[in-house]
Amino acid sequence: MNLHQLHLFYVVAQTLSVGQAAKKLHISQPAVSKQLKQLETTYGVRLLEAQGRGIQLTPFGKTIFQAAHPLFEQAAYIETLLTTSQATVLQLAGTQLALNQVLTPALRLHAQLKVLRLNTTEIIDRLQRHQLDLALLPKKLTCSDYRRFIAAQDHWVFVAAKSYPITAVTLAQLRQLPLIIREPGSTTQAVLTQVLGTDQFEHPLETNDQTTAMQLVRQQQGIYFCAAASVQALLTAQVLKILTVTDYQPANRTLYLYENQDATRLSRVQACRRQLITAI
Repeated sequence: MNLHQLHLFYVVAQTLSVGQAAKKLHISQPAVSKQLKQLETTYGVRLLEAQGRGIQLTPFGKTIFQAAHPLFEQAAYIETLLTTSQATVLQLAGTQLALNQVLTPALRLHAQLKVLRLNTTEIIDRLQRHQLDLALLPKKLTCSDYRRFIAAQDHWVFVAAKSYPITAVTLAQLRQLPLIIREPGSTTQAVLTQVLGTDQFEHPLETNDQTTAMQLVRQQQGIYFCAAASVQALLTAQVLKILTVTDYQPANRTLYLYENQDATRLSRVQACRRQLITAI
C-alpha cells in the first residue's frame, strides 16, 4: 500500500477540499488530484465524488477514512514524541519573510536549531499548543508561557515592476487592477484585505511564496502588496518601484519574536533569541 497516497486522501477527507488539502500539505493541487486518482485506480474503488461545486466521500470512502483515522492520529502522536524528546534541539518557526530577515548563515547551520517555515495561522496554532521554542510573527499576540519582543519594524507597500505603466493610483483603482496576492492564512493577505476593505479581487494571482510573487511582479503580471524590507534590494537596484497610493498611508509592520519560558530550556532559548535579535 502507498501510505503517501493514503495520507493525501486522509487530509482531503478531513477538509473535503483538494485545494485546502494541497495548501495544508504544501504541494500543488494537480499533484494531489493525480495521486488520489492513482489510489482509486490501483484498487478499482471510488473514494470521492462530486457534490455541487465541491466533493464528498463515497460510502466506501467514509469507511476508509474511519479506518485510516487511528493510523494517522498515532503517527501525529509519534511525531510529537520525537520532536519533544529532542531536548538538545530548539524549534524556531517563522514566516518565510521573517526568517529571511533574521537567519544569518551561521544560524542556518546551527546544529541545535530546527527551523520551520510556516504561515501565520500554522505558527499561531503551534504556539497555542506550546510546540515551539521561538517564533517570528508579524502579529501581536498574547500567548501563555511565551514572552514577546519587538524584533524589527517595517511598513507595508504596493510594488510593481519599474517599467509598469502606472505610478500612482487610488485604493478604489487598485481593487480593479491585477493583484498578486498571498495564500489564505498569511498575514500579508490579511493586511491587504484590511487595507482594501475586501477579500474579493478582480484579477488575483495567488501564490504561497515570495519568490514566485517576485517573478510575477517582474513580468508585469500585477501589483504586489508586501513588506518593504522584503523587496529593498530590488527597489535599490531599480528593478521594482513603490506605487504611490494617494489615499493610503503605509501601514506599520512590526515583527515580533516569541520566546518560550519553559524553565528547563530557558537559558538556551534566551541565548538563541539574543543571536536572532542581534542578526536583525
